[in-house]
Amino acid sequence: QQGRLFQAQARDLLERMRDLRRRVRNRSALVMAFVGPLALAVVFSTLVGGASGGTFELGVVDLDRSHVTTALVDSLVAGPTDGGGQLRFVRVHDEAGARSSVEDEDLGAALVLPVGFAAAATSGQRTGITVLRDPDRAVSGQVAESVASTIASGYERVGLSVAVLAALGDGPPSE
Repeated sequence: QQGRLFQAQARDLLERMRDLRRRVRNRSALVMAFVGPLALAVVFSTLVGGASGGTFELGVVDLDRSHVTTALVDSLVAGPTDGGGQLRFVRVHDEAGARSSVEDEDLGAALVLPVGFAAAATSGQRTGITVLRDPDRAVSGQVAESVASTIASGYERVGLSVAVLAALGDGPPSE
């Protein structure tokens, strides 16, 4: 039975070699191996444009207006201290203004910190950040979603740690 399997594999290999020889002769293999992928790369780079080299400008709305969210927004707007970074945050005073700026393409997307964000975050409850995004600017929307998820999960972890300490009787550290 092994002999039959070997013969079938040998026939398959010979057929593939004949097919490869035919393709090289009519140059279709060259197109499939080199020209096709190169053409696709040019098309995709044209579609995506300079998305990897640009700066994403995201709005931040603080509806909670607590000391926690004010400090968060201030640090986001201040930007990185090393002078680099491709994210730039802009303070927006209300959700309607942020929505308008996103629709007018003045901002790539906007993050809205809801009322009660700080209370939920410091008590170990789930926190959520609303992301306003333009469907035509998918990359900016995905960047904003990632930033919102990172911020919310970071605050949830801290709040959970504080809640565990309080449950163990150690309580949160005094300010």
